[in-house]
Amino acid sequence: MKNTTLALAIAAATVLPSIAQADDSFLFTGYARYGAGYTADDALYNGSVKNGINVIKTAASQYQATGRLGNEGNGFEFKLQKMFQQDDMQWDVAVMLDDGYDGNPTGISQAYAGGKGIFAAQPDAYIWAGQRFNDREQIDVNDYFYLQNDGTGTGVDNLDLGFAKLDFSLVAGDKGRNGRYAVTTKLHDINLTDSQSLRFHFNYGFGNGSQTDADTGITTDVEDNDAFQVAAIHRLTWSNGWNEFAVRYSEGVRNGILWSNAAEDGGSLGAFTYGELAFTENVLMQYAFSMEDNDLSTNENGDELWTQAVIRPGYRWNDRMSTWLELGYDQVKFDDDLGTNSSWKATLSQNIGMGSFMGSRPMLRFYATYGQLDTEYVGQSGAEYGDSDALTVGAMFEAWW
Repeated sequence: MKNTTLALAIAAATVLPSIAQADDSFLFTGYARYGAGYTADDALYNGSVKNGINVIKTAASQYQATGRLGNEGNGFEFKLQKMFQQDDMQWDVAVMLDDGYDGNPTGISQAYAGGKGIFAAQPDAYIWAGQRFNDREQIDVNDYFYLQNDGTGTGVDNLDLGFAKLDFSLVAGDKGRNGRYAVTTKLHDINLTDSQSLRFHFNYGFGNGSQTDADTGITTDVEDNDAFQVAAIHRLTWSNGWNEFAVRYSEGVRNGILWSNAAEDGGSLGAFTYGELAFTENVLMQYAFSMEDNDLSTNENGDELWTQAVIRPGYRWNDRMSTWLELGYDQVKFDDDLGTNSSWKATLSQNIGMGSFMGSRPMLRFYATYGQLDTEYVGQSGAEYGDSDALTVGAMFEAWW
């Protein structure tokens, strides 16, 4: 009883003052897509059927699917976030659940706390620690993150430098188990005109020479090669749309500086342009054109040149109904005359949603996807030589909130 009384006294002494409580500032945000597709055809390559949906991409599996409409599996990310307010300070504690990766069960992709308004000279600077999405740049129509450096560590966002804002972090990969660490920086909000802006990324990665298996706890020696990434993104907006053009160069890695051991030599050069256009109030289009030249010593196939083009025009019938057509072409050219793999696909989707614009969610989709794969080089992908095709029909919901 004495210990219980002491514990209660300690708890009472450490309760936040009433001014810091924000019981009505609890947020539930996230992203989800779930559905099913039917196909009477064989998979285009081993592992290409996800949750009954035929995923169409080249046999080089490190690259993105050939457009994501009607061409991706199920998944979710649910974020619970508690907000606190005290004087000029705003704090939050957040955790995000996800559907797991590589067959793993539901996991935690984010768990962090942070606050802003801590320093009077930098009222918008957000200081955080924990596990967090970090240093990301994404193309929506093929769901490609040409930068993705999520990690566990600490950082600060939105340091005001006058001419720009700075994000800075020190992070470890795989919760500190894979032996990879990085310093990531992002310089953003560099406004050239009212309609043009720039942002830059400068990242440096290194290793400690060991990694720990998450299941067994066994530590093994690994290479500790250094790596770096630099990227520049130009954004242009106008009355009926926007476009971003990005160039990224990485030494020793591709898009993720923390995901695996860095290559001893070689690099990756990528160029991407993507955006949205509204031709009329009811005729809209999303698009993306991607190119990556990967010449890393860790590539089993040697040099790989990946190119992809995806366009998604759509017609908005009213604020409830829309019809989209997505066309995609993907190609990977391998080094040493190993061959070239390519794929193409077309998806017709009838949508029911709120607003029915390209970005309107939640949305129900009823779609048909047809695609073809031409494989000249198998490697370790499990594909078969020659041509194969697949027709999938299905339904799916997609939502973010």
